Amino acid sequence: MPITAQPSAAGAAGRRLAWRRQQSNDGHAALEYWLRVAFAMDPLAVEVACTYISFRMPRWGGSWEEMLAFVDSPLCERFDENDRNVLRFFAWFDELEVDDSSQLEDPRVLKHHLRLGKQLLQRPLPQNLRGRVHKYLAYLEARNDRIDAACAHYVISAPLNHYQDWEIIRSVSTWCASGDKGIWLGQIAEVNRLEHAHGAALYGLLCQTGWAGVARNPEVAEGWFERAVKMTADPTDVALSPINAMASFADHFESEALLPMWLKAAGHGDASAQFCCGNYFELGTDRPQALKYFRLAADNNHEVAMYNVASLSLIPVRDGEITGAQAQTVATQALDYLDRALARTEQVLESSYSEFTEGQLDAVKDLYGSVLHSDWPPLSARRRVVPQLLKFAHEGRINAMISLAWWYGDKNLPDYQHLEAVRWIEAARHTDPDNEYLEGARALVEGDSFWSRLKFGFAQRKAKREGLPGQADTML
Repeated sequence: MPITAQPSAAGAAGRRLAWRRQQSNDGHAALEYWLRVAFAMDPLAVEVACTYISFRMPRWGGSWEEMLAFVDSPLCERFDENDRNVLRFFAWFDELEVDDSSQLEDPRVLKHHLRLGKQLLQRPLPQNLRGRVHKYLAYLEARNDRIDAACAHYVISAPLNHYQDWEIIRSVSTWCASGDKGIWLGQIAEVNRLEHAHGAALYGLLCQTGWAGVARNPEVAEGWFERAVKMTADPTDVALSPINAMASFADHFESEALLPMWLKAAGHGDASAQFCCGNYFELGTDRPQALKYFRLAADNNHEVAMYNVASLSLIPVRDGEITGAQAQTVATQALDYLDRALARTEQVLESSYSEFTEGQLDAVKDLYGSVLHSDWPPLSARRRVVPQLLKFAHEGRINAMISLAWWYGDKNLPDYQHLEAVRWIEAARHTDPDNEYLEGARALVEGDSFWSRLKFGFAQRKAKREGLPGQADTML
């Protein structure tokens, strides 16, 4: 009996993939190889085309023009108008994210993206995708300082779309800057409250205050604050904190409105909320309460809170409110926190530079200097900071040099060393001869008698011969 050949799946696939044999005649085929394979398996796989679009981004060597050309190419003729508009949206959205922040500061780039988004709205789009276009146009209009126009876009997007964390932060900032304080922010909160921590925190705050069309119910609000903290991957990380994400409210409203949120979230371990509570009580001159919450935040790895604990703890020592053994204990604990603040701030600065963190590191180092050259800290505390100040001074920090000059130049201290004091005065003078604090240290060490000035001159010449510490040529 003759055997009849049956069509195989491999043969069918071979016919569908016949285009592979023609690759050598198509200059773009190699770039689209796997895309064509996917289409051979599912001709209407629009999500595959969206993925392909993402690989033609500018940061991968593509361009907006190339993305649009792909949408209008014969390869996409299989899709209807709605699907092609979905691809156009992904191209616009992706370039928008690439151009975010720095490039959007250019008015021409901003105008370009606004025009593209408005053109998309003229095309047929699925309703939720239309809402996403409005969501991004709202952000662009806010960047363009057109707050009312931004709010008009949020009104359309709010009931339709889920928002990412950073999108909620954007919407909060725009709402706070707006004049009418519309209900659209409440709609964003309602849609997103179960999705992630930022949505829960926003809904809780609106329940607490009754803002943005949300019914005021403080008891319900507390549950949402608790949920927000529990949904946070790491409550000690300020960058992840949904409470920190509500910062725009604090810039536009009285702190009392946000205090219930801060207190509740602080009780559940959110470091940002603990820090905000500390700030609130410090501004209210309630130092014990401020220290309580700053300690909680500091023990939750908040580097600024560590510094604040050190600084606030030393105030009663400085003011003579506590003395003797108690002052020594308080100063020791304060310096423990200061050491932690130094290590943590350096770690943060190394992993993610910012001007704020650099300024905070300067403040930490200055507090070491204040402890050393002041006469109110216990002697044991002053001696403890000397190694750190020597390190800072050898790195070229002039405030540390001047503090060391005060320390070694004080004849009333057991660590008095005239030559060492002069060396640091000269090092500071070569680093910044016009420093306003240098003259006071020099006047202390040089004195005003003939013999003291002569002694100072001998020490100057000796220090120069031996080489001044903290200078660039001696640190190489």
